[in-house]
Amino acid sequence: MNIVKDHCKNFKRYGEKRSAPLDSIQVHSIGTAQNSAKAVRDSMDQYNPGGIVHAVVDAETDGLVLELLPDDNLAWADAGYGNQHSYTFEIAESDFMRYKNGGAEYEVTDEEKFLEDIRRGYRNAVDFAAQKCLQFGIQPTAKLPNGLYALYSHNEGRLTGVSSAHVDPEHVWSKIGKTMDDFRRDVEAAMKEQEEGAGEERYLVQAGAFRNKENAERLAEKLRAAGFEAFVKS
Repeated sequence: MNIVKDHCKNFKRYGEKRSAPLDSIQVHSIGTAQNSAKAVRDSMDQYNPGGIVHAVVDAETDGLVLELLPDDNLAWADAGYGNQHSYTFEIAESDFMRYKNGGAEYEVTDEEKFLEDIRRGYRNAVDFAAQKCLQFGIQPTAKLPNGLYALYSHNEGRLTGVSSAHVDPEHVWSKIGKTMDDFRRDVEAAMKEQEEGAGEERYLVQAGAFRNKENAERLAEKLRAAGFEAFVKS
């Protein structure tokens, strides 16, 4: 993971610590036609944002995450349980979609590029969530007293009655056949891989070099489809 510290210090409550013990991780997606974590971060870096989370996972670049708040700060993520009890992060979505009617309904403007963004954001989120679960000692499938999983989505918070009425990220994950149960399983598998790989010597093989980023991404997707671990690095 390439986790870049880019804190939103203009936020009026930046530095304010949560008042409750951290017991969970809450997953969001942004509900906006945007695949860039930087663009999301910049929209949140204001005195009184509509919402702010601890990190934003990019959907344009493999492995990229922007950290917006220190881990121990409260968030303005779900108007409920997540703000004081959870580490919260957003996943960028895609430039190739268009939201309608101010809700969760959207249309896809380029199916192939949309799916690439959503899959990339999902993969980045799996690896990032695995890292944070290991850091905080959180078991993704453990149950909290309020009925939530210790790794839960904004939508699951809504269904449990402890979060605001949003349906993310499942409303975009459904397009790639993924649910929160899939996500928790994938995070547990990634946690195991990260634990087993800690301290191991690694050898990287370069498969290509391009001036055009789209060509690089195209080759990376082909490699992943063939079963290889692939990433694009500038």
